Amino acid sequence: MKRYILLIAIIFSISYLRAQEQDLVQYVNTLQGSHNTFEFSHGRCSPMVGIPMGMNFWAPEGYPYNLDTIYGFGSRGGFSFVPMVGKLTTNGKRYGAAFNPNKVIAKPHYYKVTFEDGISTEITSTDRCGYFKLEYPRSNQSFLVIKGNASNLKIDSEKRTITSNGRNYFVAQFDQPFVTSGNIVGNQGSGVYVEFKKGAKVQFKVSTSRISLEQAQITFDREIGPFSFNEVKDASFKKWNELLNMIVVEGGTLEQKKTFYSCLFRANTRPSKLYEIDRDGNPHFYYNGKVHEGKYHSHPTFWDNFRSQLPLQNIINTEGQKEYLKSLEMSKPLTGWLPNGMIGNHAISVFADAWAKGIRTFNPDSALSYYYHEVTHSRLDESNGYFIEHQRVSADLDTLTISPWDSFHILKIQPR
Repeated sequence: MKRYILLIAIIFSISYLRAQEQDLVQYVNTLQGSHNTFEFSHGRCSPMVGIPMGMNFWAPEGYPYNLDTIYGFGSRGGFSFVPMVGKLTTNGKRYGAAFNPNKVIAKPHYYKVTFEDGISTEITSTDRCGYFKLEYPRSNQSFLVIKGNASNLKIDSEKRTITSNGRNYFVAQFDQPFVTSGNIVGNQGSGVYVEFKKGAKVQFKVSTSRISLEQAQITFDREIGPFSFNEVKDASFKKWNELLNMIVVEGGTLEQKKTFYSCLFRANTRPSKLYEIDRDGNPHFYYNGKVHEGKYHSHPTFWDNFRSQLPLQNIINTEGQKEYLKSLEMSKPLTGWLPNGMIGNHAISVFADAWAKGIRTFNPDSALSYYYHEVTHSRLDESNGYFIEHQRVSADLDTLTISPWDSFHILKIQPR
């Protein structure tokens, strides 16, 4: 049986010419991994739109458990946008709209779906903002429901804006007037709605913040305010294509190439930025009820990615990893612990792999002392005031095989 060998050539230089780039975004299918049911898991991924390591990735709600119904579009934060036609309803069973999954365009920089009720929805994104295009059929009333805490949502019909002043702050600016608007309360929670004229073609931009409504507006003005849909879409495409061109694949089948670049896309969605840039250009982030200075990232659960995805990032995304390693080091003073996986203390291997590859923006003495704290304390027991003086080793077989892996990486870090 003929075997196809996939030959991978990694291009490390960032100084390549634009003319040398191939269109590799064409091979990415963000639907990969989204086929899942409660009975058997085929993957737990959503077709997300964003930019590499962005704060927000916008996705249809319903994946991975519903393959033919979408219940709205959302991102990080407790709100989502639900386009509707016909009679306005907040009944959970009728919130969703049916669609044909084979007629979806799902790319890293762009998502488009046309529902069976005739509504067309397109999405593109920046780091912290989303850009939507809605086209409604002429035959029915046209609504947009914003699911969220209605007490925090404010509609300004004169300015054509909707804002949220809760912990999940956002500013949404529309290009079409509202015919009617109001609050809704249903068995699926509260929110607000706006109505457009029949057959309306609506564009709206939304900026989010965990810090304040003022910060959401600052981000809006900087990232998305002056730009058109196609400008944002093209800029997002460029960022993804430059990243994907860091690894150029030769040989193999078309399907293998699609699988490879779809996985490479997924490997560059996390760890995402959690910081925001203020009016003076300074980074801040919200954590545990306070606003802190600096650049902070989400920390993925270190479950196998500590020996796959993150070491890959140390090769193809050196500058980004310099920032992330500082964030990882920052997590111990913030939370009292380093992020960990199901078992073991894998943050030390993340530090060590970066150190071995020349990424040394963190303090190795701090990394080693933090690891010592991890293996001499129990997160569960310490909450009850119990201190373990000697290294904690479980009799669990998985832990017995993983703990030496973590401890081995101590030898790779040389303290200053």
